[in-house]
Amino acid sequence: GFDTFRGFISGNIDYHSHYDRMGKFDWWNGLEKSRETGYSTHLITRHAVNFIERQKDQPFCLYVAHEAVHAPWQGPNDPAERGSNKQEGIKWPQRHRPFKEMLTEMDKGVGEILTKVEQLGLSENTFVFFLSDNGPAGGSSGPLRGRKGSHWEGGHRVPAIAWWPGKIPAGATSDALTISLDLMPTMLAMADVSVPAKHQLDGIDLTPLLTEGKTLPARQLFWNGKAMRDGPWKLILGGKGNPGVSVGLYHLSEDIGEKDNLAGKHPERVERMRQTMAEWHREVTQGATPQPHLPQPAKGDGP
Repeated sequence: GFDTFRGFISGNIDYHSHYDRMGKFDWWNGLEKSRETGYSTHLITRHAVNFIERQKDQPFCLYVAHEAVHAPWQGPNDPAERGSNKQEGIKWPQRHRPFKEMLTEMDKGVGEILTKVEQLGLSENTFVFFLSDNGPAGGSSGPLRGRKGSHWEGGHRVPAIAWWPGKIPAGATSDALTISLDLMPTMLAMADVSVPAKHQLDGIDLTPLLTEGKTLPARQLFWNGKAMRDGPWKLILGGKGNPGVSVGLYHLSEDIGEKDNLAGKHPERVERMRQTMAEWHREVTQGATPQPHLPQPAKGDGP
């Protein structure tokens, strides 16, 4: 659905050779594979900056999906780990040095993009939203329980920063319950684009929260039929990251680390939330397209 595309389409690629974890070359210019030399973080940043320069005189929407920070653990000066010239990769316990370098290069890239917006005088007419796609794989999740892939807060509660000089107050913070699904209706509302009739978006418009600090309407959120939020309450039904616990109920405003399971004290709430989650699961799976069988990664390719 994008007019232009530069980058990779699989889950992750070698930052230098641009081969994916299945051993396939994965770097594209639109619908054509493109042999482009360079560190993927640098290339994505460069294409993003060039796009802004080309589109500066008309409205645009730019989605910048830096691969960093994600395996394989490669800084700008590390060798390729995939492809015909691959070398032995960095092991998981030794990832700290490349992890820091990868994060630094991503931060620099974000800085280059914002600098270009400012240099072109587009700041006061440009909404920028930065967020992670999930919690840490091997790093610290601080006071949160769990990491990437789990249904604990450490798996899906992520940092997010909204920037729009003159519209979003600098330094403002919020603990409102939001989700990445809210970005689509938010951007459409900011661009004054109407949603087609009978087309339902899953998220909500965050503009009142971001620009005026207003309270969002109450709603329930669901994760894979295994976890659910209802205000400060969170229900977890087994699943990855919750071994040995079939039902967990937590009050996040009082227990952000999800240590005190209140399921036994609130059986009625547990039952209501379970029924609601089951109804949601039936609704979203009815008529859903079956997912294809996923091939296994190349031997030794890591997570």
